[in-house]
Amino acid sequence: MVTVLILICLGVLTQVVVLATSRNTDPRFTPPCNTCGYQMPPMEYPITLPKCPNCERLLSLGVNLND
Repeated sequence: MVTVLILICLGVLTQVVVLATSRNTDPRFTPPCNTCGYQMPPMEYPITLPKCPNCERLLSLGVNLND
């Protein structure tokens, strides 16, 4: 019985230490597109992507982006 209590206490203490020392960091999003406002999720495309995929899709559908 004592062994079970010691293992439970060690488990709880381990969780407290892990939760106290870990920091939540927000994912870094790429800046929104100036034309359509689309914002790519992190790590989906390289940051150096020259064209917005949403604008490319709209252009292929024949939408005038100047409006």
